[in-house]
Amino acid sequence: MSLRVPVPFVLLRELARYPFGLLALCLALLGVSLVVLRSAALAPDGDLLPFFQRQIVWSCAGLAVFGTVSLCPYRWLGRRSGLVYALGLVALAAVFVLGSKVNGSRRWFSLGPVRVQPSEF
Repeated sequence: MSLRVPVPFVLLRELARYPFGLLALCLALLGVSLVVLRSAALAPDGDLLPFFQRQIVWSCAGLAVFGTVSLCPYRWLGRRSGLVYALGLVALAAVFVLGSKVNGSRRWFSLGPVRVQPSEF
């Protein structure tokens, strides 16, 4: 008979080992990049241009993915790395067939209003 640890205690144990230094470094880099982008994105009337607002949305999405993946055990991620690598190769090959052209090159998947470039992953 094995003794199971309740989920909140497992999360607390994982948070105790959380790489807060890495999170602080990512947040600092994100903050600097947003300040630089904002200074370049100011329109003459003071409104922010749409690409700055998009950057904020994608930054929040990236931080959510970062937080989720950083809580996963390394062994669990390591066992699935081959599958993730294979899916990446399939996506890179599929972009030639299913991808949409942007500025004369076919490098993007269009998923409604969002375009994804598989080489970013």
